[in-house]
Amino acid sequence: LKAIFPLLAEKGLASCTMVELARSAGIGKGTMYEYFANKEAITEAMYLYWMAEIEGKFQIDLSAFATASDKLQAWCRETVRILEADKIFADVMMEFWAVVLKNRQGAGEPMRVLYDHYIGFIAEVLDEGVQGGEFYPDLDVQTTARNLLAFLDGLGMHWCLFPTIRPIFQADLYLSTLIRGIQVKES
Repeated sequence: LKAIFPLLAEKGLASCTMVELARSAGIGKGTMYEYFANKEAITEAMYLYWMAEIEGKFQIDLSAFATASDKLQAWCRETVRILEADKIFADVMMEFWAVVLKNRQGAGEPMRVLYDHYIGFIAEVLDEGVQGGEFYPDLDVQTTARNLLAFLDGLGMHWCLFPTIRPIFQADLYLSTLIRGIQVKES
């Protein structure tokens, strides 16, 4: 799978043929069809592969951080660091999103499962902050978690469109603003 990422990042899924994808992977078209029914199946497999890669590269022990704010900042920075390390992944992720949006079913299931996992994790950290008195007690942790994940998705899209932006700077700015808005103010 990894062998076809550069081709997909360069041409896009819609512009690639199965023959080109097979050639890029160093296999025949028939072999490609033995493993993947269509291009959308290839994209889904690539998405799952990369998500496993990201999980494997995550190097921060969040239990080492005392506050929910610090955990969110560390998680966000580490996520952006991993994505910044591989621009081709960000470009291919855009392709996967295009497939999901076009088909509205099938290929999007792995993405929904993963998003639910990340939203659940972020919501747990936010709830920890609420329970500990760090964040406002009426904070809607689910909506705030979705908003943070949506920001990271948008940041990835902007980085693909405008590669000169600095994603880590943008993420730090957004997260510090978010945290200031949800933190209980000292009186």
